[in-house]
Amino acid sequence: MVKEGRLEEEVPEIHDKRSGHLLESGSRSSHGKLLILILASVLPWLAVFFIGESNLAYGVYVDDNLIGYVKNKEDIDSSQMQVQSCLAANYSDTYVDEKIKFEKFFVKNDVLADTDELKKNILTALNPNIGCYNLKVSNRSLGVVADKKSANSIVNKVADYYIDKNGIEKDQITETGIKNSVALEETKSKVNEIPNEDKLCEAIIAFNEKTKNEGLKIEIKSKEKHDEDIEPSIVIKTSSEMFKGQEKVLNEGTPGTKEVVKEITRINDTKVNEKVVKTTVTKEPEEKIILKGTKDPIKEDIAFLDVPSRGTVTSGFGIRWGRQHNGIDIAANIGDPVKAALDGVVTYSGWMDGYGYLIKLNHGDDIETLYGHCSKLNSKVGDKITKGEVIAQAGNTGRSTGPHIHFEVRYKGVPKDPTKYILK
Repeated sequence: MVKEGRLEEEVPEIHDKRSGHLLESGSRSSHGKLLILILASVLPWLAVFFIGESNLAYGVYVDDNLIGYVKNKEDIDSSQMQVQSCLAANYSDTYVDEKIKFEKFFVKNDVLADTDELKKNILTALNPNIGCYNLKVSNRSLGVVADKKSANSIVNKVADYYIDKNGIEKDQITETGIKNSVALEETKSKVNEIPNEDKLCEAIIAFNEKTKNEGLKIEIKSKEKHDEDIEPSIVIKTSSEMFKGQEKVLNEGTPGTKEVVKEITRINDTKVNEKVVKTTVTKEPEEKIILKGTKDPIKEDIAFLDVPSRGTVTSGFGIRWGRQHNGIDIAANIGDPVKAALDGVVTYSGWMDGYGYLIKLNHGDDIETLYGHCSKLNSKVGDKITKGEVIAQAGNTGRSTGPHIHFEVRYKGVPKDPTKYILK
């Protein structure tokens, strides 16, 4: 019969609960006969109901602890032999056959273990000292692995993690490898103290992130293809009907696209080298056309200059402290950007008495602008500058009472009041 999932050899004797005596055939009680008839008819149905979709299997015990179920006794024998061979190969004195017992059960198929799982469960239950390897990278231990196959599997899992993190497709990879030295050092460890591959893989990745890739360094080489924009070229046209400093966009232009193939080398998730090996234009850009004025604005006192800094004017043009001040002073902090007031070419970049570090721009048609007392000069003589470009940094050099920008406008060599020509 079936009792608590186990298959017994015989149906146990049934006792009268009131007297504790056996209920025998020819009993003195008619009630006893009735009970026997009921049990005889009900028990088979109870067995069918209890067993249901269950099958006969074997429960496997190690040191009286249930570790799993298998379908056939041959699975137990196979796993037992594999475990014993494993232990013998690793110089263990544990004898498996003395510790394993089994018992018949009825269980459902979804709880059955295969031989590999049973072998693992037996080893875990025995927890013997077995031979294994200390995985070392650059002479630093990263953890213990069961065998060389497991070590290779862990390295491959770490590589796959970084391939996925970098968004690299498998067909883009040209080469993978280990950048630093890796060694497997023979050692011994309890089975239960050897981490599974996934946990050790996670630990290695966490160590890499904590130490900025000082652990296992996976080199990933790939050939990747992607699209890039091509900025439209700018065509400048001139008009004598417009004043210098004025401009009009005739055509905004449209960017083009190109397909770029790059050979990229990464260490884990850090890009260390990149080389373009092929470029294919897939859409030509359309040029941007700008119309710029050439008419002299100073003759007609027309404002045409951008302010070189957004600070307030602290000292104006004209007589100051009994002498001529040839420009204006604009408040600024040391290091603030100094921007070109108009397109031009650098004709002077260096130190000049009184001005300190100075930049001078020629804008054509005898118009010049000067930027003095700078702390740093970003442009050199000959540079072509566009309006709004940072050419220097504000400072307190030369004859100066504090950090500011000295700004001058000269026409045919004669200083002019800049405030008349700065756009509001």
